[in-house]
Amino acid sequence: MTQAQRYQISALLTVGRSQRQIADTLGCHNTTINREIRRNSDAMGYDPDQAHRRSERRRTSAYKAHK
Repeated sequence: MTQAQRYQISALLTVGRSQRQIADTLGCHNTTINREIRRNSDAMGYDPDQAHRRSERRRTSAYKAHK
């Protein structure tokens, strides 16, 4: 998911769109949106900047198989 998509998610959540409507707008599955919001929300809600940082951190620390 790109940072621009994360900003779209945040804006659509703010105006009261459902996760299914957000998924339709972004052209992805509603489970993807659900997982994104669940993984990257905290007590303050969904923050796209923080979500992107968390995602990058997960990607860089993921196990990588070596030959």
